[in-house]
Amino acid sequence: MIATSLAALLLAVQDPPPAGAAPPAPAVPAHALYAPPPVRPFEPPSNVERTPAEGDGEARPWRGPLPTGVLVEAYGGQYEAQPADAEVAYLQGIAAAELSMDARMGPLDGAWSLVDAGGRSVIRLVLSDPGPDLPIEGAWRPDGRPGGGPAASGRREGATLDLLLDGGGQLALSRTGDSWSGTYTDAEGRSQPVRLTR
Repeated sequence: MIATSLAALLLAVQDPPPAGAAPPAPAVPAHALYAPPPVRPFEPPSNVERTPAEGDGEARPWRGPLPTGVLVEAYGGQYEAQPADAEVAYLQGIAAAELSMDARMGPLDGAWSLVDAGGRSVIRLVLSDPGPDLPIEGAWRPDGRPGGGPAASGRREGATLDLLLDGGGQLALSRTGDSWSGTYTDAEGRSQPVRLTR
């Protein structure tokens, strides 16, 4: 009985697909699913494992108790052993990679306030501007009122910006020098002149 059931199961698995059925999708090799990031993170040099031990191994093993309490805000690592050369190089590499990534970002990257003609803040924005010809994304919230949401999708073309605030209206701005100004149209269709400030 068991042998008969097993044979029937094997035949069912091996039956060809019915006529007109779509062929099975080809298997995707595992290596095809990975794409390297556009900006690689800092990677230590190949000889990092062969460098001699440094840092805590050479520091005095016992540090006496603190004579008084120390606020967390006042702590700057002064009770730790000196960092090893490899650790210093690693931290410098991370800082350099961050500066390199920031240098690639466009002029709208960061936090902004949208102010009206009277100088009152209307909306607060945080935008990610990865560079020319790439979409701008971010988040927004009304200043002093509940609400907000994902901002946005928009595109900067040269000195003009069109930004759609999801559920909050639309921005049409132009760049003059270091500032951006233009028109904000809210969700009810009312328009007013505005400008972006840091």
